[in-house]
Amino acid sequence: ASDESVLIIEPDGTARPRILISVQTVQGDQVPAAFVQAQFRTSSPVGEWYSSPQVDSRTSQVSIADVDEGQTYDLRVRAISDDGRASDWATVFGHLVIGASTAPADVTD
Repeated sequence: ASDESVLIIEPDGTARPRILISVQTVQGDQVPAAFVQAQFRTSSPVGEWYSSPQVDSRTSQVSIADVDEGQTYDLRVRAISDDGRASDWATVFGHLVIGASTAPADVTD
C-alpha cells in the first residue's frame, strides 16, 4: 500500500509518502527465516536497487520511506536465515506510489 492510509506524518504536520509491504514468512522443514529484506528501485527510468533496513521475520510489514508520490517502483522481498542463507526474491514490478489523494480543505477568510 502507498495511499493516504500509510503516510508518514512528521512532527510539523508534513505528510510523506511511503510504501508499506505486507509480508508473511513460511516456516517449514527448511532453515527458519530470521529476517526479511526488502529492496526497491524506480521503474522508469530503471534505477539501482536500494535496500531498506532488515526487519525481524515475525513482523507483518516492511516500510519503504524514501519514495516519491506519483513515481513507480519495482519492489522485492526475501527471507534470510540467521546464518545468512536467503530465499528467492518475490518481486512486484511497477508499483505506483499514490500518496495523498484527498484534496485539501477550502481556504476560509
